[in-house]
Amino acid sequence: MPQLNPLVLSLALSSLTLAGPLVQARAEDPAPAAPVSPAELGKTLAANLKHLHLAAGLQADQVTLYPVYVLSEPAPLEVSSMVAGGAFAATEVEGRTSLDKLRVLNPGPKLTLLLGGSVLQGGKRDRIVTHDVLIPAADARVVDVLPASMSGETRKTAVDFKLLEFLAPPYLRDAALQGATKSLVPRFVSHFLDFRNPSNKNKSLAAIGDADALAEYCLVCQRSMSEWPERKGAGFVVGGLAVVRGRVQSLEVFATNEQVSAFFEPILKSLTFPAAALQLRAKKIGLELPKGDEATLAVADAAAKELLAHLGTAVFEPRKPDEDSLGLSFRVKLKDGTAGGAIALDGRLVHLALFPDDPFDRALYAQSMEPLEGEDASDDADTREGLAELARRSVSGARLTEAEKRILERLRSRGGIR
Repeated sequence: MPQLNPLVLSLALSSLTLAGPLVQARAEDPAPAAPVSPAELGKTLAANLKHLHLAAGLQADQVTLYPVYVLSEPAPLEVSSMVAGGAFAATEVEGRTSLDKLRVLNPGPKLTLLLGGSVLQGGKRDRIVTHDVLIPAADARVVDVLPASMSGETRKTAVDFKLLEFLAPPYLRDAALQGATKSLVPRFVSHFLDFRNPSNKNKSLAAIGDADALAEYCLVCQRSMSEWPERKGAGFVVGGLAVVRGRVQSLEVFATNEQVSAFFEPILKSLTFPAAALQLRAKKIGLELPKGDEATLAVADAAAKELLAHLGTAVFEPRKPDEDSLGLSFRVKLKDGTAGGAIALDGRLVHLALFPDDPFDRALYAQSMEPLEGEDASDDADTREGLAELARRSVSGARLTEAEKRILERLRSRGGIR
C-alpha cells in the first residue's frame, strides 16, 4: 500500500502550522476565538483549504481514492458520528403530509453529525437527508429530506426508521444539496431496478444499495482501500478524493481522522456506486470493461490534482439557518462548476463535501426509465445541457468509456439526441 507522500502535489509545503478553522492545532490552553460573522468565517474556511494535500491513490479496478491529509495533527472534536448500528431514531413530522421533513433524535451522550446523503428506511416512505445536520445529545432536530423510493413504495402504515449503512451516490448527494425536487431519487432509482436481488421487488434506493451484487463489488474496494483512514507517513488523513473512470466523483474533508474512520464504509459504498453500476450493467450485456492499470491511474492522478488546484477559487456562501440549527451551514462553489456544502461549529470546519459538475450524469438521469405516476414532474436538471455535452464529446472525438458509448446509443435510440 503506497505511503503518504507530501510531495505528490506541488502545493506541498516544507513546514506548516495550522491554527485556522479547517484544522485546529493542539494547544495546552488555546485562547478563545473572537466572534466572526458567517461571511468572514466562510472566507477563512476557504483560505484554509490550501492546507490540504493528496497522498498516492489507492486503486480498485476503475475506482481510485486519494487520501486527503494535513501536516499538523487536528485537535479532538467532541462530535460523534451518526452511522448505522449507533444510537438513532426518527419520526414523521406530526401534522405534515409532505415528504420533505423528518424529526431525527440523537439519544446518545454527545453532539452528533448526520451526513447529507444518509439513507433512512422506514416511515411511510424511505428518505435521504439533503444536507449535514448537527443534533445535540439527547435531543432532536427537524431535518430536510427527499423521498428515496418510487411512489408505489408508499406504506399505508409508518414503520420504524433505521439508518442504512451506505450514503446515496455522489450524483444524488450533489443534486440534493443544490435544491432538487422530490422526483430526484425516484427518477434515479428507476435506472437501477434490475440490480436488485431477485426476491426484492421494492422500488427504493434501499433495495438497490442492499443488493448482493453491489455489496460484492464494494467488498473488493473495501479490501483494496482498507488503509484509507489510517494516519501514516508525514500527515494526518482527514478525508478523501475519489475518481471513477477518470472522472472525479467527490471530495470529502472532515475535522478529524476519527470521523473519517467512522464514516469509512458508508462513504466508500457511496463512492464506488457509480463504478459498480457501470460494471454490473456491462456484465449484463456481456461487455468486458478494462481493469485499473497504470494508464487509468495516470488519468485519475491528473483529474485529482486539477480539482485540488481549483480549491483556491472556493467561495463559502452561508445558508439560511434551519430552525434550532447548530453550527453554520454553507453552500460551496468553485469556479470550475464544482459545488457542494459544508458545516462548521465554533469557528471550525466539521465536514465539507464537494461534487464536480457533470452534465453526463444529469443527462443520464434526467428522465425515468419508466413512467412515475404521481411523482413530482418538475425538472431540476438542465437536460439540454447534458445531452449537448454527450453529443459534443461524441462529435469531437472526446474519449468516452465503452459504458458511456452504450448509454449514448441508448439515449439516441430513445430520441434524446438526433
